[in-house]
Amino acid sequence: MLIIIFACLLLAAVGPCDATSCSATTALWEQIEGALVKVSVGPAGVWGVNVNNQIWYRDDTYGTATNLGGDWTQVDEPIFSLMDLDVGDDVVWGITLKGKLTCRKGINEATPQGETWKILKNKAKDVAISPNGQLVAINELGQFVYREGLSSKCSRMGKWFAHTDSSLNLTQISVGEAGIWAVAADSKIYYRPGSMGDTGYIGTEWEQVNGGLVSLGVGKDFVVGVSSNGQIWRREGMASSNSGGTGWIQLTGDLKVVDAYNGCYAWGVKRGQDIWLGTF
Repeated sequence: MLIIIFACLLLAAVGPCDATSCSATTALWEQIEGALVKVSVGPAGVWGVNVNNQIWYRDDTYGTATNLGGDWTQVDEPIFSLMDLDVGDDVVWGITLKGKLTCRKGINEATPQGETWKILKNKAKDVAISPNGQLVAINELGQFVYREGLSSKCSRMGKWFAHTDSSLNLTQISVGEAGIWAVAADSKIYYRPGSMGDTGYIGTEWEQVNGGLVSLGVGKDFVVGVSSNGQIWRREGMASSNSGGTGWIQLTGDLKVVDAYNGCYAWGVKRGQDIWLGTF
C-alpha cells in the first residue's frame, strides 16, 4: 500500500489520483521547506501566510495544486499583509490585518501570482471560495454570510447575504464539491444539506455532524479536518443522498490547520509552522 501511495505522490504533477487507489487510514506526509501559519490549495495553486502576515505562493502549483511545486515566492513584498486567505479558480480571497475582505486580481497561467489586491468594505473572520466560484464567509459576529450565485471574479459587485441563524458562533468555513462545512468556537462541526456539488446553492439550515474539529478543508468527495489535539480526520461516505457522510476515519499524522481541494491530497501546517503535503 505504501508503494501505491508513493506512486500517487510522484504522479501528482500529472493530476490527482483516484481516491479508490489510496488508503483510507494511512497518510504519507512529506515535509515542504518553509514556514507558514495558514495554507490554502485550489485551482490557482498553493498559497500561504506566515507568522509575519506575509503572503507566499508556491511556484509551479497553478493548475496542478497536488504538485510539490518549486520554491516559495513572496507576493507583494513588503506592500501587503494578510491574516488569512483561501484559493479559488484564478482568484485568491483574503482578510486584511484590519479584518476587511480582499481579493487578488490578475491570476492566470501567465501571471500565477496575480497583479493587485482589491479591498472590499465588508469585514470577516474567515472566507472561503469553491473551485467554481461560490464565495462564503464568517462575519465579525460569527455568522455565515455568502455572495449569491457563482462568480470567482474579483469584484466589489455582488450583494452579500447573512444567514438568519445567529445562534452559531462559527470560526472557520470551507466550501467545495462536498458542500459547505464549518466549525464553531466550541469545535462542533456543521454542514449545509443540499450544498453538495459546487452549484452555488447554499443548501438548507446548518446540521451538526458528530465529532469536534478546529480546522477543516472540503475536497471533492470528502472533508479532512484537524481536532484540537492535532489528530487528522477524513469524513467518508458523502453522496447526494447522504451529503453529511457516514463517519470519520482517523488518518496518520498530526497538524494544526489543513486544507484540501481534489483527489486524495491535503496541505497542512503543524504547530511549529512546518508545511506538509499528505497523500491518503
